[in-house]
Amino acid sequence: MHFVSWDAEALRSYNLADMNVLAHRRCDTRFDEDLAYLSDWDLLLQLAKETTPVELPAVAVYYRTHRDDRITTTLGPEEMTREFEIVRQKLEADAAV
Repeated sequence: MHFVSWDAEALRSYNLADMNVLAHRRCDTRFDEDLAYLSDWDLLLQLAKETTPVELPAVAVYYRTHRDDRITTTLGPEEMTREFEIVRQKLEADAAV
């Protein structure tokens, strides 16, 4: 089992979790439709903005990384940079509040 403890500071630098490992209560927070690749990171940042998640070290998903039929998202370097900047700008705006 691979389990990484919650680290809010690290989350501000990079994505810590795959959406397969996230469960949350119903709320108004939604995926940003302008993001094709980093929408999971953005969503996690938004959900954790005002609360600390509860860590449950349990196997909740079996994730394969070596299947031919695995869904992947391939973006060019420019698009990845654009999305990263969108998320970073949101973080900076939240910090300014």
